[in-house]
Amino acid sequence: MKRTKFKERVENARNAFFDDEDFDVNDFLSCRSQNEFLQSEEFEEIAPKNSILETILKQAFLFLPGTFLLYILSMGFTVMFLSSFVNPSGMTPQLGFVWMLLIFLAATLMTWLGLGDVRKPKHLVIPASIISVGVILGMVGGILVMLSNEFERIVFNDAFPLYFFPLALIVPFLAKGWVDKKNEN
Repeated sequence: MKRTKFKERVENARNAFFDDEDFDVNDFLSCRSQNEFLQSEEFEEIAPKNSILETILKQAFLFLPGTFLLYILSMGFTVMFLSSFVNPSGMTPQLGFVWMLLIFLAATLMTWLGLGDVRKPKHLVIPASIISVGVILGMVGGILVMLSNEFERIVFNDAFPLYFFPLALIVPFLAKGWVDKKNEN
């Protein structure tokens, strides 16, 4: 008898406590005040301004120099490789292989951090696109060098790599957009 009275009292107390408000576990909006909504809206307005500045800084100080290094290294190695068939004792890099590899890896990481997200391996397409542009233009330059000595002057003495550098800046943005769009679908 005492147990049933105790259970009834507990149930009556619980019913009296929750009788005022229809409390639903999934209805989290009823637990928040209007002040909390206003504060969260203020922080949402500030956040994009910081991320825009951060994006600009990342692209200026990481992506741009990394792209330049990757493009010049990949184009230069391709031209040197192809021109070595014409003149085997012609060009050899002055830096050691290990240093070139370290610079190449650092430039890859810089472009990946500057434009993409390191946590997403699909954004490795960014440095890969820069390298592919450098290799393709290096092949064109190497073939021009093999054709004539006049083209050798154009490729090595003029600013041939710099003329096509904007292409190396545009292609990674297109590749990143293509990969992100492809994964959304």
